[in-house]
Amino acid sequence: MKLRTKLTIALLFISLTATLSVGVLAYLATDTRLHAEVDNSLRTAASLVQTANWGGPGRGRHPSEFPSIPELPGIGIQVIAPDGSVQVAPAGPAVPVSADELAVAAGTQPGGRLTYALFLGHQYRVLTVGFQAGDGAVSVNRDLAEVNRVLSALRTQILIAALLVILLSAAAGVPVARQITRRLVKLAAAAGTVAETGRLDVPVETSGTDETASVAKAFAIMLDTLGRSQQAQQRLVQDAGHELRTPLTSLRTNLDVLSLHPELPARDRSGVIEDLRAEALELTNLVNELVELAAGEANRQPPRPLELRSIVERVVRLARRRTGRDITVAADFAEVLGQPGALERAVSNLVDNALKFAPSGPVHISVAGGAVTVFDHGPGLATADVPHVFDRFYRSAVARGLPGSGLGLSIVQGVVLAHGGSVFAANVPGGGAAIGFRLPLTPSSHL
Repeated sequence: MKLRTKLTIALLFISLTATLSVGVLAYLATDTRLHAEVDNSLRTAASLVQTANWGGPGRGRHPSEFPSIPELPGIGIQVIAPDGSVQVAPAGPAVPVSADELAVAAGTQPGGRLTYALFLGHQYRVLTVGFQAGDGAVSVNRDLAEVNRVLSALRTQILIAALLVILLSAAAGVPVARQITRRLVKLAAAAGTVAETGRLDVPVETSGTDETASVAKAFAIMLDTLGRSQQAQQRLVQDAGHELRTPLTSLRTNLDVLSLHPELPARDRSGVIEDLRAEALELTNLVNELVELAAGEANRQPPRPLELRSIVERVVRLARRRTGRDITVAADFAEVLGQPGALERAVSNLVDNALKFAPSGPVHISVAGGAVTVFDHGPGLATADVPHVFDRFYRSAVARGLPGSGLGLSIVQGVVLAHGGSVFAANVPGGGAAIGFRLPLTPSSHL
């Protein structure tokens, strides 16, 4: 069953339930009120018969000796003697007297008697009240035909109102349900288009402030995120293909040389083989960096509070052992929320970059206030290169003669942005470059 149909049925059910509830409560209240009025009128009539010029039939008197029974509009009156004889008012119906009413008249059943009686197809409300003990009783009755007509008319009106509510609810429910589900229908159509075509640029209506609008906005954000991710993947594949083409072409060329010139002197052959090893190593490094870049998101560790100082010192300790270079660290104890493995990779790439462009001289690392800055004593950055040093596969004129793929600093930027931070690069007065990143501190670091 469609959601639109379910909403329409729910609206019908709620409207009908509310109408019937109000109708039933109104009916019960009216029924109670009308019967209470009838009972009050019977009590008033009985009291008048008992007190107005009436002292009771007296023991042993025949009903013919009773005083005349007063006439009350709409009220039937009967006087019952202790012996069971009955005197009926001229205008009142001779409603049959029950055994309980005779018992009230005879004084064997104390108190009054309020009952219903059927006579000649009419329903009567009957009140029997005794005179003095054993002195007989007066029985007053009232035809309930008018009350029943009012209640019957009220029932009919409630049913008509319920039918009208059903019709009106159906007439209003369909467009209301259509309006409520309109955006959901469009979202379903957009999702179907994405599933069928693979396109992520499907337009999604996001106007409004209700829950369906929130769903539409979240869906649009998801499509935008997926679109950007898809574009990044396509750009990575294109850039990787471009970068891989050069070493592969060089490899093929050198292999062709070895194949076409088997008579090459040993020295030339050794040189070609060394070129092949270097190109294979460069290709291996490039592939590793590409895999690392593509799989970075999938290999994330859970973030936790950590000191940048410990991350940097661990990287520096390994770099010193590997290269034997002079690397100094000045660090505070500020904490950030991050993934240790990813941040180690970012710091390691910065250190490797500094060691590559400054083959001699010390490298200094500053860790202060959530910022990690790596200072080298290399040639520095050309003004035109500064805005692009973190671009994927970007290599400056100076870097083209050095090993590398142009992905190291791009990986740094990806890690830092994923942590909500920013990267920076600048020249240092006196020579060299300062390249690093800045991460937001944990609340405890601000204390």
